[in-house]
Amino acid sequence: MIATEKLGLHFIWVDALCIVQDDDYDKASEIARMPAIYNQAAVTIVASRAAGVNHGFLGPRPAFGATNPREVFDLPYRCKDGILGSVTLIREVERSREPLDRRAWALQERLLSPRILDYGTYQTEWICQVSQEEKGLTDGWVDYHPDYWDKKTKERWDLLLLRSRALLDSSAEEIPGSIESEDLGSPHYQWYELVKIYTNRALTFSTDRLPAISGIAERYAEILGDEYVTGLWKSKLPVGLLWARETWNSGEDRLKRRPREYQSPSWSWAVINGPIEFTIRPWFTGKIDEHFEVLDCRVQPVVNDAKFGAVQSSSLTLKGRMRPALWVHSDESGREKNDWLKMIKTPEQSWGIGLFRRRARIESDEVLAASVRVDCLEDEFIPKGTCTIQVHLLLIARHFGTIRGLVLRRHTTGEYSRLALFDYDIPDLDKLPGENKEKRETMYREQISWLLQGETQTVSLI
Repeated sequence: MIATEKLGLHFIWVDALCIVQDDDYDKASEIARMPAIYNQAAVTIVASRAAGVNHGFLGPRPAFGATNPREVFDLPYRCKDGILGSVTLIREVERSREPLDRRAWALQERLLSPRILDYGTYQTEWICQVSQEEKGLTDGWVDYHPDYWDKKTKERWDLLLLRSRALLDSSAEEIPGSIESEDLGSPHYQWYELVKIYTNRALTFSTDRLPAISGIAERYAEILGDEYVTGLWKSKLPVGLLWARETWNSGEDRLKRRPREYQSPSWSWAVINGPIEFTIRPWFTGKIDEHFEVLDCRVQPVVNDAKFGAVQSSSLTLKGRMRPALWVHSDESGREKNDWLKMIKTPEQSWGIGLFRRRARIESDEVLAASVRVDCLEDEFIPKGTCTIQVHLLLIARHFGTIRGLVLRRHTTGEYSRLALFDYDIPDLDKLPGENKEKRETMYREQISWLLQGETQTVSLI
């Protein structure tokens, strides 16, 4: 309120005060209005330095070098007006991300607001989204390079916003840039990048997984001219379904339990809590298996007028090649590296598949040279010992020697839910068992043939 008054403005909107926090319907309705609230604000005050709602942002800042004073010193410097000042020299350090940059809700206020007054740990920054300048105006410390992905996303988003505004404005004489240009990639790819960044941020309530990105989704729907379905786009569903839990860059090597409270259908990335990535890019769309087809997709939002927000139910009907399998879990630690999938070849014989074992040597010709990226820690995995789950493999995409699809579980109702992503890539033949190269090549062809001979079925995912 102090900052608003000093800016000469007479009104302030604060989500904690302007949204009834204990009314789910009011929250869903107001969240649906967030794009207009941010986009039509005179300025958004961003308290990036605050670690929580009880922390202020107008207090004194820590001096540079406060933790290492021996590495900081001043040099005299005479300014152009003749006043003798000084230049402070410090060792170059990589500045950490601000506390607010780790919060999922803050991403859309950063991208949708036309003007931002950002109070950071070391500086105050003025950002205008329509400015073509690389950096905003600051109160001193300017040699700051933001997080690479946030910076690249902002650059892409700026161009998308400028172009979409021009497209919507019939009086616009020129459309700035091109969202199909080689340096930006397709607009759907922009979304995949944004979701990757978004899911690396934290949420206090996991049920906000979809609502906290709904404002960005609504603006993207205008740009793409596509139908939004629980974090994915209807025209690109075959590609969108092939998301996976990210582990290599997040340190999330332990599986998290499947959320107890409903937050999205199992086939949407919003069903899990943690970083995700899309394993197939938009240019792979033409490589979707010829037997795979999206037949129907229906989503029921919590609030009918908030179709970009929380959902209460959904159904997805797919047709594709299916293979039955047995999922054998024997790891007591909750880690996924020792799990196995036994793919049923005949009633008497099966092949097993190890998780993340492409680089390991395959010791038996019954082991399929493939990998699986598990979504969640299932209830059956919690007890100690070994457990087995009956699953089905749905083939979605093929590209040269790569086969990619979903690991599904069939419920007593006849519907299916997603458990994981499986990926059969061209294996290192030296890792396969066999006395000679010819035998290993034969084994590889047999495994590919086994996957491709799956029966075409129609399934409904929930």
